[in-house]
Amino acid sequence: MLAARFGRMWELYHPGSPWGHIQPNQKIAYDITEGRSEMAARLSLAQFYLIMPFAIGGAVVMWRRKQTIAPLIALPILTSFVAMYTFGNTRYRSIAEPAIVAFAAV
Repeated sequence: MLAARFGRMWELYHPGSPWGHIQPNQKIAYDITEGRSEMAARLSLAQFYLIMPFAIGGAVVMWRRKQTIAPLIALPILTSFVAMYTFGNTRYRSIAEPAIVAFAAV
């Protein structure tokens, strides 16, 4: 259960597809029940998949350059714990998104 919540928040567990051809669309269905349109849910999934490789790469570059990443990495970690113990939802991830964008910018 905890792993599923973690996976849903980070778009790893049954996210669906930005293009609508991979099933199941559990995560997209949850976003729609929260009031998002299906197109907005699919676009947010696509942009998340596009930005995460850059964010991971930026975190690695900062770590290798011995720059302080603790304040930025703390946001996704704490967000993950909150999502695992409540319910995995995209809105919880919004707390970590400034750190994701900062890492991607590197």
